[in-house]
Amino acid sequence: LPNTAADDYKFVYKLIKSGMNCARINCAHDSEEVWMKMIDNVKDASKKLNKNCKVTMDLGGPKLRTGAMVPGAQIIHIKPIRDEYGKSISPAKIWIAPPDVIPPNNSADSILPVDEIWFKKIK
Repeated sequence: LPNTAADDYKFVYKLIKSGMNCARINCAHDSEEVWMKMIDNVKDASKKLNKNCKVTMDLGGPKLRTGAMVPGAQIIHIKPIRDEYGKSISPAKIWIAPPDVIPPNNSADSILPVDEIWFKKIK
């Protein structure tokens, strides 16, 4: 229901008279006070018209609140080389090492520089 259904009884009455048998209230909008007015109008109009009209309340999900993004690490996409049938014919090669260490013969598809202390831990 639009929020006008809270204050416009005739609007709700006409909806139910026209065949509405379920009123949906979107709880992501308005307030509890507005929802109660909508429900009261639906109940009153249903009773007056002697028609059954259920009320469903659609709960609002979490709202995503974001601000400016701080520049961070670049996302890389690495895929093996495949033939026309999708069969892998050459693996993707990623060089993971401290920034000052270069791959031999530039053999890597992508270079992922990492902290030297962290790198020594994974050897």
